[in-house]
Amino acid sequence: MVFVVGTVYCVVQAATSVARETFTVSAARYRESVDSATTLRVNPAIAVLYGIALVGAVLGSSLYVMFSARESVRVLFSGGVVFRSLMAALLGLSLLGLSGLVRSREPGRLRLTPAGIEHATLLGTRSATWDQITDIADVAASRAHNPIVLTIPDAKPIVVSNADRYGDAGPAVYWMVRHYWKHPEDRGELTDGRALARLVTAQFATD
Repeated sequence: MVFVVGTVYCVVQAATSVARETFTVSAARYRESVDSATTLRVNPAIAVLYGIALVGAVLGSSLYVMFSARESVRVLFSGGVVFRSLMAALLGLSLLGLSGLVRSREPGRLRLTPAGIEHATLLGTRSATWDQITDIADVAASRAHNPIVLTIPDAKPIVVSNADRYGDAGPAVYWMVRHYWKHPEDRGELTDGRALARLVTAQFATD
C-alpha cells in the first residue's frame, strides 16, 4: 500500500511536470542567500520519495522479522536465521534513516559562509572552517557519484555525494566550493547573493 501511494505520487508529479513543460526541475528553485550564508538544497520531492521507501522498508522488514520467528506462520521466501538477520539489519537501518529524515525534513543541504562550509544529510551534519580544509577533490574512495570531497586532517573527509543535486550541474557546484576555499577575498559574495549569480553562469576560478 505504501508503494502504491508512492507510485501514484510519482505519476502525478511527472504528469504535472510534463504539462508545465518543466520535466527537468531546475535546482535553482532551492537556492537561497540569507542569514549571511549561501544555501543549496536538494529537491524536497526527493525527501518524500525517501520517506515512502523507508516506511515501506520498515513495515516489510518488521513484519517479516515478527512472523518468520513463529513456527505457526508459513513465510514465503524464508531464508532461515541468516535471512532473518539481514531483514533485522534492514529494519535497523530503515529506522535510522527515517528518524534522520523526520529530524532534518530534507534529504540534503550544502551551506557556505565566509567562515566555512556545512553539509547536512539524513545521517547527520558535518562542518569545517575553510582553514581546516587541506584539499578539495572530485573523487571519493567510496566511488560516490559526482562527489565533492573535503579533506580534513585527523578526521574523515566530508563527502558531498551527487553534487549535481545541489545545482544544475555538479561540476559548477564543485568549482564553487573550491573557488571560495582558495579565494578568501571573494567570500563576502556568500552573504549577498553574488555567489548564486556566479553559480548560474559558473564563473569560478578553475585553478
